[in-house]
Amino acid sequence: MKIMYPIVQSRNESIKQWIDITEIISKSVSICESQIKKKTKNMNCQIPEALPQIYTDPNAVEQVLINLLINAAQASDKKEAWITLNARITSKENKCIEISVIDNGCGMDKNTKDKVFDIKLSKECSENKMLIFLDRTKNKVV
Repeated sequence: MKIMYPIVQSRNESIKQWIDITEIISKSVSICESQIKKKTKNMNCQIPEALPQIYTDPNAVEQVLINLLINAAQASDKKEAWITLNARITSKENKCIEISVIDNGCGMDKNTKDKVFDIKLSKECSENKMLIFLDRTKNKVV
């Protein structure tokens, strides 16, 4: 069964605004929660309490996180499967936030790799903005 989540906007209709990234992360995890619980033994979120607001397209960030979380759940092929979502500030001036989704699953086939990176966000690391690199060579968001 294929799970599909509606994308509210196309890439050309990006609406940027100041957002609380913690809320976007929580919403993304909540959307994926039932599938994650069915497929994994443990889901761990490590999100600091005081992440700064960022100026970005919340729908695009949410869709990328959903894609990564669903892929991680679907790749769960072990009895002791786990997924970890980490968020952290990566600069002394609170200018960059890094979000990572890590799992111990089987990995992605080529078709899945191509789909996971459908929404590409690459922003300059400047004041109160988010930096997400979708690195196709490493198959991860860095």
